[in-house]
Amino acid sequence: MRAVSDGTPIPGNANLAPADHQARLDTLYHAYHRAIAQRLDDFAARGVAPALLAIHSCTPEMAGQFRPWHIGICWDSDRRIAGPVLEALQRVPDLVVGDNQPYNLDLREDYSVPVHAMRRGLLHLQVEFRQDLVATPVGAMRLADVLLAALPPALAQPS
Repeated sequence: MRAVSDGTPIPGNANLAPADHQARLDTLYHAYHRAIAQRLDDFAARGVAPALLAIHSCTPEMAGQFRPWHIGICWDSDRRIAGPVLEALQRVPDLVVGDNQPYNLDLREDYSVPVHAMRRGLLHLQVEFRQDLVATPVGAMRLADVLLAALPPALAQPS
């Protein structure tokens, strides 16, 4: 819970008391991840192997550098979904797609995909939408539709 990110103060995190920090962990972070784990356990009990998508957003600029990517597909070593999704997205006119841009899937910093998907051997993908492009309902729906169109062919592959 950083008090400053890329030089921008985050007032809600400034001078956060230890008890408030723990309360956020308990009521938000841990509860969220318990719910994901429980849902995945339920799928496993039914013999269903889902794909896990972690949807994120990134700032249009970081450390003074503009980020040209409209959508980034972040992966580590498993390209079962990442490869076909990247190929599909790269065919969309006027869409700037990042292959591990603006971030790669960082096993030291990312949590949801490594813990919930990779440890279970599930298909997975981490997606970054540029915040200025999803700031309105129209923009968010456009990029959501683009991603949703790219997923079925990737998920239909036997591998």
